[in-house]
Amino acid sequence: MKNIFKFLSILLLMANKYWGVSFHYDLKGCNMNLITSKDRLKEWVKSLVSHISMECHGEPLIEHFGTPNSNLEGWTLIQLIKTSSITLHANDHTGEAYLDLFTCKDLPNLQEKIEQIYRDWETDRKSTRL
Repeated sequence: MKNIFKFLSILLLMANKYWGVSFHYDLKGCNMNLITSKDRLKEWVKSLVSHISMECHGEPLIEHFGTPNSNLEGWTLIQLIKTSSITLHANDHTGEAYLDLFTCKDLPNLQEKIEQIYRDWETDRKSTRL
């Protein structure tokens, strides 16, 4: 997908069976209106959880922090899900975000579902660019 993100899937093995799957996305050129808004991040992660047939465990933790007046500040989101967690780290200045999802639940087409939500995010970025 055009070097927009790098995808790495790590399978953890336990007794010759898959115990879980960890997805790591390095996202570039993200929607600044999304990754700099606590409310939009909350809405987005809830739609992601629904899209991948997961179930939230409580509300997401979303905090803004870092080194003020530098390129090292932004939002971090942690959403517990019934089968593990989703985390997102976003940079206010560069338009980069880093998404990690771990699950021990076997979900068909999980990679494709995550990529679809990313494409939807990218489409939103293009349609709302100032």
